Amino acid sequence: MIMKKKHNLKKMAVTVLATGWCILTVSGCGSAEPQEEVVVVKEQDEELMSGQMTAGDEMASGNVAEQVQAPEIYQTELSSDVVSVKVDAVVTIPDVPGIKIKKVTARTFTPEDYAVINRVLLGGEGSLNIDNQALSGGGEEAFTGNVTVNGQDYWLQIDNNATAARHRVKFMIEKQDGNGDYLSFSNSQPDPENLPESMKDIKFIQGYMNMNTPPEEIMNEITEAINQMGIGEYSVQGGGYYACWIANEDAMSISEYLDSKYLAGMGYGVHLYRVEDDIPITYTYEDGGMMADYDAEKLIQAMENGEEFVPETVYWPYEEMTFIYTNDGLRTFEWINPYIIENLSDEYVFLLPFSDISNIFEDMILKKYADSFNNEGDTVDIQVDKVILSYMRVREKGSTEGTLIPVWDFFGTKTYKNSAGEVDLVVDRVYDGVTPESMMTINAMDGTIVSRGLGY
Repeated sequence: MIMKKKHNLKKMAVTVLATGWCILTVSGCGSAEPQEEVVVVKEQDEELMSGQMTAGDEMASGNVAEQVQAPEIYQTELSSDVVSVKVDAVVTIPDVPGIKIKKVTARTFTPEDYAVINRVLLGGEGSLNIDNQALSGGGEEAFTGNVTVNGQDYWLQIDNNATAARHRVKFMIEKQDGNGDYLSFSNSQPDPENLPESMKDIKFIQGYMNMNTPPEEIMNEITEAINQMGIGEYSVQGGGYYACWIANEDAMSISEYLDSKYLAGMGYGVHLYRVEDDIPITYTYEDGGMMADYDAEKLIQAMENGEEFVPETVYWPYEEMTFIYTNDGLRTFEWINPYIIENLSDEYVFLLPFSDISNIFEDMILKKYADSFNNEGDTVDIQVDKVILSYMRVREKGSTEGTLIPVWDFFGTKTYKNSAGEVDLVVDRVYDGVTPESMMTINAMDGTIVSRGLGY
């Protein structure tokens, strides 16, 4: 049965709660991870952002590797009283003749998107009756339906809900197997017979089964599916194991809820990233829609006063595409915020030599993390093991238009310690198929620091 329905009050409540969580994240209240302050964010130079090379930029001749003159391995060590940094990183550069900047525009899902996804992932069994006019309406409407494929029931949703303050559209297919959501778990599966001390309290459902399908087989199947869809060039970034947790939703207290929680099943999730002109648009755990402090403060005031408020910067997260498989095959497909990408110029941009970029990194990395502590005596050890030149979408304030620009990311891990030298928190981001967290992102054209959290 296919239906077109309005968002209900429960969804509205979830949205309000999610907004509140974003505010807390921005302000740093109650966050488990020390908040970081963006060091430098400035408007891009108009000449560079036009995509044109200036006369006399002889270094721009040749391919990208020849332009930037980066080493294969970048090594350095830095330290202050509270921050220590060790870099032993492989440097990855796209094998392309040059990099152009691109215009990026948000879009909603179309009947053509539905047709190719239905054909490839659902075997053409879907019968959602939609048209361009219906899908372009936006507002608070979502198209949903139930589809049966080879005896398996799937729930399908196309949510084109976009407003002046928020653009996050979603296409989702999810198998109806009686279980709850599959959430990111770790790089490996739990072994009930040999659990580490930190996982001793995990409860397993009777008949619990590990994920047996090899990750390589899943990645190959996803790659073939994307090729068949013909929706653009996407590449598998990597994967990680997902766990389905079930608990008593009628529990009367948090402790009762947690006591009832158990692991009901495992899956394997894979993230994809878009590739443009053979250059990856790197995907990280950051969604790129973080609200700036001044907007968050105004929103809190508006909520307290019962007033409406449209933030200066539209909530517009990066594009995401995720597949989750269980032993029975595809469990979940989710595609968020596709883009329209166009050339702004046919010319390649000038890229700073890597020596300039590394100097900026070494000048700024200690300053960036110097104030990210809660207590006197806290320290952080940073290890960088990957440096990647790729595309990043930067957004424009008050708009759902942006630009693809070349950036350098310094990926790695952080280990926070207290005054006694004991480890309080390790942030590695290596689960969930995500590249480790970017310790710093630098505009490859002019050397400004860019925030992946804010998206600019």
